[in-house]
Amino acid sequence: MKHNNFILIQTSKGEVFINFHSIVRAEALSNYSKIYFDNGKVLVISKVLQWLEDRLPQNNFIRVHRSHLVNYEFVNSKYSKKMSLLILKDSSTIEVSRRRKIEVERKIKRLSAA
Repeated sequence: MKHNNFILIQTSKGEVFINFHSIVRAEALSNYSKIYFDNGKVLVISKVLQWLEDRLPQNNFIRVHRSHLVNYEFVNSKYSKKMSLLILKDSSTIEVSRRRKIEVERKIKRLSAA
């Protein structure tokens, strides 16, 4: 369920609305997903990454690897094509899969031009 910039997520403590603009990235952990926020907090939810990907806007988020979903708002303009690493503004590095490399490069190029 989405309300403007928010997504409703069920946690162990109940339902919470989360502003998706504050999500830096999400990582798959088997049948769970780990969500990293811009304030440094981390939330583990009992949903697979595909569930989260289906609910977040595609113009903000992209699956860069089978285990990583990234918010383009937090992508540093640096991208290592040679190593296929995406560098985020929080200094984390995410491997870009060979299968998704061209799509990621195109999107970063568009964002850099804007």
